[in-house]
Amino acid sequence: MTNGSKNELVIVRHGQAHSNVAGVLAGPGCQGLTADGRAAARAVADRIHSEGPMRTLVCSTTRRAMETAEIVSARTQVPVIGMRALRVADPGSTEGTPWARWRTMDAADRARRGAESWSAYLERASTCLAELMAGSPGRVVVVGHTETVFAAFALLLGTADLGRLGIGVDYTAVTEFRVVGGKWQLFRYNDVNHIPAGIARYPGARSSASSIDDLAVGGHDVLGRAEQAR
Repeated sequence: MTNGSKNELVIVRHGQAHSNVAGVLAGPGCQGLTADGRAAARAVADRIHSEGPMRTLVCSTTRRAMETAEIVSARTQVPVIGMRALRVADPGSTEGTPWARWRTMDAADRARRGAESWSAYLERASTCLAELMAGSPGRVVVVGHTETVFAAFALLLGTADLGRLGIGVDYTAVTEFRVVGGKWQLFRYNDVNHIPAGIARYPGARSSASSIDDLAVGGHDVLGRAEQAR
């Protein structure tokens, strides 16, 4: 059971979305969760509920995150607050572009198409997380994206360049930071022990346990140095 007097930041990635299956970039045009995505969301909702009370439940306003958060909210009976600052990077006219194609585009090409830069995304997301973490003691649960986890690492490490460190996060995986001895510490990373057998998993995050030893796991959209140009 979580002690509500502690400062805790829990980040839950959204469940599998139709755009994940299609392998395309999806911002405002996101079509929401698949059946497996909803099943995984129900499983993580049960887990969040079992771990005790929370001070705040917030989410990205991108549809796949909102649908995941609504399932968590229904289970925990905690109202969810959508935060636009946590939405995925605005894709502009690159909406619907296959990820494989998007990765061949340089930053100038993306900018011409109205896509938000990686630095602009990181600034707004990390600022939002900092405000949430500066609140009164308690557990803050954020339903977001792989990028949300990256923003938390960048914020706490004080740098947007994580070097050779890749961030790969499974569908509905739980990543948690806690204040210990006056400093934020990583408590668990990419924890998916709640996901039932047979539910679709994310190929870019192969960890099946809550071990921080998996921080360098690879995958087709693991976030690292190469992604910081967007």
